[in-house]
Amino acid sequence: MPRRNRARLIAGIAGLGLAGLILTGLVPRLAQARLHGAEPPAASEAMMSVLVAPARRAALTSEVTIPGTLQALHEAQLYARTSGYVRRWYADIGTQVKPGDLLAELASPDLEQEYEQARASAAQTSATAAFARTSYERWRSLERDSAISQQELDEKASAAKVATAAEQAAAANARRLAELKGFTRILAPFRGVVTQRTVDVGALVTPGTGPQGRGLFTVAQTDSVRVYVSIPETYAPSIQVGRKAEVRIASAPGQAFMGTVARTAKAIDPVSRTLLTEVVIPNSDGRLLPGSSAMVTLHVELQTPPIIAPANALIVGASGTRVATVAGDTVALTEVQLGRDFGDSVEIVQGLQEGQVLVVNPGDDLLSGMRVKTAPRPKP
Repeated sequence: MPRRNRARLIAGIAGLGLAGLILTGLVPRLAQARLHGAEPPAASEAMMSVLVAPARRAALTSEVTIPGTLQALHEAQLYARTSGYVRRWYADIGTQVKPGDLLAELASPDLEQEYEQARASAAQTSATAAFARTSYERWRSLERDSAISQQELDEKASAAKVATAAEQAAAANARRLAELKGFTRILAPFRGVVTQRTVDVGALVTPGTGPQGRGLFTVAQTDSVRVYVSIPETYAPSIQVGRKAEVRIASAPGQAFMGTVARTAKAIDPVSRTLLTEVVIPNSDGRLLPGSSAMVTLHVELQTPPIIAPANALIVGASGTRVATVAGDTVALTEVQLGRDFGDSVEIVQGLQEGQVLVVNPGDDLLSGMRVKTAPRPKP
């Protein structure tokens, strides 16, 4: 075979071998791509799947439970009105007292001396005033006989008025000290129980509530107790005087004490947006102790019930609290204002309408305008 033909034959064989190798690697790759269902690039962008739940409106009749602290219906801390030493006390903590009962006596020797001096001064000025009035009457009789001048009579009249005024001032001072003497007896102001005694025999007490003064006794009226609660603004229109309330305390688990709304502030606190309400509870058996924590429940009728949303639908961040709503298949992030927290659900005061679809457990990668596939949240 000529040399030229031999070269062509070898080149052809090499070309066929190279083509075989290429087909051997390409065919399996095409088969594998066909097996896995490769899609066009536009179809590979799959929509995110999310769980959703609707925002609902609360029932027309609802109940609100608010914590509070029991207080005595009336409570007073008793202070001394005058200085002295405690001579004797008659009531200790837990003592039942009536109005006017003697709780303690004070010894005040300085006050006794001032009172005796004031009495003597009042007697002296009274005698002087009596003499001045008598003298004036005598000079008036002389004036009728023209035995004295009008100037002399006016002087006697002025002296009588001055003496009478001094008499009245001395008498008033004696009465003031007599009143102070009465304050050496510490009396109960109303029916109740002594809840605190802070003095003992021989202790020096000073009047008033200043730095030197201190309370001697605390008396509380506990046959009825009261609790102040702050009602959210949403329920304020339903809170009326006379409405019943249930009160529960930790020391009586499972038992509810019935109370009555006695009064309200009739104004919303602009800071907390709540209505201050006083509930009074009868306590004739003394089971309710002032200072105990209490949970007050009121059943109310709402004119416009609030919107309720799942608690796990909230997105809390630096920009505020938001929820992710879905309209069709498009997400929108909406800022909301919260009301009460019920644990697994919350009140939405502003920013949400009834029936809007909310994304539950939204992820950080959920953005406004994103298209998603929705599925109902499983019922708990």
